[in-house]
Amino acid sequence: MRTEATTLAPLHNVLDVDPLGLERSIADLQRRLDECGGYPGIDQLRAECRRLRTVLDAWPELVSAHVVGQLWQSVDRIRGALDEIESTMRTSELAAATGNQPSARTKPQPRYALARRPVERVGSSDEPDEPDELDEPDASAFPAYSSLADRFWPQASGQSRSAANPVALLPEPRARPITTEPYRVEPSNPLDPRLAVLRDPDGPVAEAYRSAFFRIKARSPASAWLVTTVSPKEDGAPAAANLALAVAQTVDEPVLLIEARFSAPRMAELFGFEPQECFGRRLAGHQRDPDAPWPVARLGDSNLHLLALAPEQLVTPALDATALADVIARFAAHQFAYVIVDAPPTTDTSDAPYLARCTDGVVIAMHAGITRLDRVQRARQRLADVPLLGYLLIRN
Repeated sequence: MRTEATTLAPLHNVLDVDPLGLERSIADLQRRLDECGGYPGIDQLRAECRRLRTVLDAWPELVSAHVVGQLWQSVDRIRGALDEIESTMRTSELAAATGNQPSARTKPQPRYALARRPVERVGSSDEPDEPDELDEPDASAFPAYSSLADRFWPQASGQSRSAANPVALLPEPRARPITTEPYRVEPSNPLDPRLAVLRDPDGPVAEAYRSAFFRIKARSPASAWLVTTVSPKEDGAPAAANLALAVAQTVDEPVLLIEARFSAPRMAELFGFEPQECFGRRLAGHQRDPDAPWPVARLGDSNLHLLALAPEQLVTPALDATALADVIARFAAHQFAYVIVDAPPTTDTSDAPYLARCTDGVVIAMHAGITRLDRVQRARQRLADVPLLGYLLIRN
């Protein structure tokens, strides 16, 4: 399989290539990554695996034949990184078992850095545990890399690259900034009663959303969150909006709320404004011009910024997961402290797994008296490869 994948003529159709070998290899890498726990560098490798999975799931729409070889090269690079990390872990375990610590001169050191903050996977129990203290690795100890190839072929290591000028995968993990063109919007008057955090910033509902933010923050340094429900009977837009408002009131940095509810946009109506440009149509052109500026609405004098869909659109924009992943990563890395994505119900749309893989973790909003346990379990199965950050229980 690997030989065929790396020697295909550029004009061959990907339908001539069986993706099962790649799928098995990526699944094996994900299993090994889970066994490594929270070792420094593991979360970055998990993120790369999720990107590979996103490309593979788009087979054959987004994968051209020459990219197949690049998929295999990335699998090999991640496997090599894992081999070195596992060797380091075995050395440490052996030293702990014998009571001897390896010397600094002989102890293997991983060369693979964290390009973004690590994400700790939360347990899959129905109720989240009390938040624990997080021991974040010292970011200064890990150099930043500008591309996927530079992360796995460090120049300082003296290794020669096995391929000249490797082609970046789709989506390419870009680290360069993204340009925004902010414009001010005022919330509707009177305020929508569903925006409890905006209507009563000191009330019990606002305090509950701020508490949820602190609990999630204590569990994980994830900066890109997906907020979803499990049933079309539940309106998750107010939950995402209130959570974003609570975060924006708490941190002294910009926060971005993205509406990815393409078939049923609600955010513009909820906040009472008309976006200058529909987020869905703007996203559809992102791959053609990835560095074009983004018009982003700023809600009054607050830290909250909005990218919303146009409610009057006649044709639902198609989801471009590769473009969305690139946009979220660049916004989270350079412009906004937190990016919160409002997503459609998980169990009733095929977009949910793709949307989730564009973020660092998932928050599931549940409505008392409406949400069914079997649907929550089904949602967790569909989102099994994305960290669960927590649950929101909403009492209507």
